[in-house]
Amino acid sequence: MNRGQKKHTISIRFKLMNLLLAVTVALSGSMAIVMYRNMRNVLMRESGYEMNLFCRERGMEINTQLLRIEDSVSSVSSWFLRQAEAPGALEKMRTDRSFRDKVLEQAESMLLLSAKRIEDARTIYFRYSLDFINQSEEGVFYVKSASGEFLQEPLTQVLDYPKDDMEHVGWYYLPIERGTPMWLDPYLNENINVSMISYEAPVYCGSTLIGLIGMDIDFLQLLDEINDIRYKETGYMYLKASDGSVHYHPSFLKHEDVHGDEADEVLDGEEEMGKSESSSIIHYLFHGNDRVMVFMTLRNGMKLVLCDGYHEIFRVANDTLNYLLVLVLILFALAAVALILISNHITRPLRQLAAAANQLSTGNYDVEFPRETSDEVGELTRAFRTAVEHLKQYSDSMEALAYQDALTRVKNVAAYRIEQSALEETIQKGFGEFAVVMLDLNYLKETNDRYGHSAGDIVLMKVASIICRTFPLSAVYRIGGDEFTVILKDSEYECRNEKMSELERRIRTNNESAKEPYLRVSVAYGLAVFDPKEDHFYEDVYRRADRKMYEMKQAIHAKNDQARSRERRERAR
Repeated sequence: MNRGQKKHTISIRFKLMNLLLAVTVALSGSMAIVMYRNMRNVLMRESGYEMNLFCRERGMEINTQLLRIEDSVSSVSSWFLRQAEAPGALEKMRTDRSFRDKVLEQAESMLLLSAKRIEDARTIYFRYSLDFINQSEEGVFYVKSASGEFLQEPLTQVLDYPKDDMEHVGWYYLPIERGTPMWLDPYLNENINVSMISYEAPVYCGSTLIGLIGMDIDFLQLLDEINDIRYKETGYMYLKASDGSVHYHPSFLKHEDVHGDEADEVLDGEEEMGKSESSSIIHYLFHGNDRVMVFMTLRNGMKLVLCDGYHEIFRVANDTLNYLLVLVLILFALAAVALILISNHITRPLRQLAAAANQLSTGNYDVEFPRETSDEVGELTRAFRTAVEHLKQYSDSMEALAYQDALTRVKNVAAYRIEQSALEETIQKGFGEFAVVMLDLNYLKETNDRYGHSAGDIVLMKVASIICRTFPLSAVYRIGGDEFTVILKDSEYECRNEKMSELERRIRTNNESAKEPYLRVSVAYGLAVFDPKEDHFYEDVYRRADRKMYEMKQAIHAKNDQARSRERRERAR
């Protein structure tokens, strides 16, 4: 009898031990899975947004250079056209060499003045059309020397080469055939032995082609500048053709590893490849390496690509998983020690613990545990309670970090995306009353370069403080390096115009009382109000606010550029 009772006692302890082990594994494993999945999803969205934002910022810097070239060529082209449209000027220009030379001399001065203000410009030129002046080779051609000075070079004799000789005269015939200003694809200009991209503008007076104005960029220099850009530790950028047929790296010009999109095996995000600008991360394999990329299309049609290692991007998520695995092992060890001390009277508390584990597996940390006693069951209950409290604190802190900007303490991109989704649902249901304010801090890069990144951080915090004090009842988000968004609702929506005036007043007051030059901030902003008759998506309201902000930003930069030009002219006197 005693022998049978002994067997029965061992069996019960064994079953209870198995039960608690299962509970521990279920509890710890469920919490680890839920937390890891949530964290991974948040990091995936935020990493994609950060990469796209970084790519967009670098692309805007390049586009600014391209736009300045377009504007310079367009300005000279418009001036030249006005000269030709004067009464009798077109025929005189065709027949009178001295008149042509006089007009050319003025155009030459304008081209040189424009080119000297554009750092990346390598060559500038104007050519009278061969058909306009009876096959005569007339014009000017300047090439930037190693010292940065533009030196006049002999004209390329267009008639010496066939029309299909792209390396020598493609720059002349392609824009004429198209009839409109255009960017040429990268090519080797064998006239000066430089690889370049060119912006060409044929000048027409009515249907008469008068000439061709162009400005070139040293393509190798552009590739080197892009190759020097680094994203975090291992990310880098490169250019590719508009159709993806060629990827341009510095090694391309040495004919090393020339390839296009066919070398990239897309695993996820194939639909993004056909867009002009990616909105999420594209996961792909390159030569067997796991990688991710985003891209945007530049003004000349080429695509600027930012890529990085897949595992580098998601290193934080992997570290979180490792931490959770260690935590699971610790919990498992604690449970194993506690199981040695258990007895038959803990059966009911164990069922309660199992129920708590089921709730925790759904992500509910507010569970009820058995009453704490002074025996082994009480110790186990306290151990689980402490572990859950630590996990809840960790989860809460991770969630706070995931939705708060670390520098300015306003809400971050992840929180902004959640609010955007909520507004989208409101719009689709047919009602909604809100406004969007877009704000952009001007000259942050200049502040960082001149005073250091610590000063730039102080300026960002100062701007965030001004925005929060202006809109104390509204959600403020930092959605980019120097960009903020405010969603106005309720009372601040009703007095939005007064709030915008208050914002301008606070900025002015700050600048008047600033003790350091870098604390005088320049902020461009735009307000857009949701209109249910016109706006079908939140993005419609956002774009209007962004456009107004960008128009203000252009006006600020134009005003400051004019002021600087006046100062330079006064100093030159």
